[in-house]
Amino acid sequence: MGIPSIGYRVQTIKQNFMHTLGLPFHKMLPPARMDAALQAEEVTYRHRVFSPPVTVWAFLSQVLDKDKTCKNAVSRILSFLASQGEALPSPDPSAYSQARQRLPEGLVQRLCLQSADRLEAQVSSRQLWKGRSVQIIDGSTVLLPDTAQNQAAYPQHGNQKPGCGFPIVRIVGLFSLVTGAMSNLLMGTWKTHELPLARPLYATLRRGTIVLGDALFGSYADFWLLGHHRLDGLFQLHGARKTDFQRGQRLDKNDHLATWTKPKQRSQGVAADLYAQLAPTQIVRELRYTIQRPGYRARTVTLVTLLTRPASVSAPRARAIVWPALAGRTGSATSQDHDADGMLADKNTSDGAQRTGHPLVGV
Repeated sequence: MGIPSIGYRVQTIKQNFMHTLGLPFHKMLPPARMDAALQAEEVTYRHRVFSPPVTVWAFLSQVLDKDKTCKNAVSRILSFLASQGEALPSPDPSAYSQARQRLPEGLVQRLCLQSADRLEAQVSSRQLWKGRSVQIIDGSTVLLPDTAQNQAAYPQHGNQKPGCGFPIVRIVGLFSLVTGAMSNLLMGTWKTHELPLARPLYATLRRGTIVLGDALFGSYADFWLLGHHRLDGLFQLHGARKTDFQRGQRLDKNDHLATWTKPKQRSQGVAADLYAQLAPTQIVRELRYTIQRPGYRARTVTLVTLLTRPASVSAPRARAIVWPALAGRTGSATSQDHDADGMLADKNTSDGAQRTGHPLVGV
């Protein structure tokens, strides 16, 4: 499973599109697919130059382009219209800016997630890890334009004076390790911890999917939830959790099965109903290996996973999954059932987080 880093894939896509004239997304998101998405969102519009399809194609190119001005985006539209034999409008970007404001948020979300699904459907079994999909989970924060609406929904940081900061939104998303597309995303305020945002995403994944993330996501509650949804997890071991390879069931050198015990006290990030459902103990697998790279210091990594069978994953095989993700970014259930679909979460979850999509995803 040789996978180039996600960062490399993104740079390749950006280079290809930056050197393409006109609106290259016209081919990636053809008019028929755009019209179907508009109908699903119950959007009607008059025939005009800056129609929703043209505006979306131009907006995506504008985000990827080095020159991100509206004037440059309009020049792309003019080039596209000329190639289609259409009459050319004024090069003034004001009409395009207004058309962008009219774009329904749900349309962009729908196109993003549909594109991610279409990319994933094209992945062959040879590109999967032992026939199984791997999804990377990670979180970050994003600054938003300083508008009253954004400030009300996603307030700026509390230590900033009013008028001196920008609205901050915390995001947690799932990325396909093969395609690099974001398959789902939840948003909350900057005060929202990443784990409560991440947990509703597990229910959106197919059974048998492997979730890959950093040490933050390898908590007792998250491993229990993954097993509950018939998923497997592979994370770095949190620094606060110590492991002793002399204890537990030894599988190999620096590789054993360990029994984790339910925390005696519920942490603030774990909902009371979730804490009540947690099993008293659960078996996980801990393994350690060293990354050797010429010109770099050796790095020792300890992983924890629900892949508890010795044949399911070894240290070299775990490294084959973990290393591409690291280069690009930054008794439990191991399901044999690969054909059942997980149900998609609602756009608004119970804790107020929103499922959305980034306009660059899945292109």
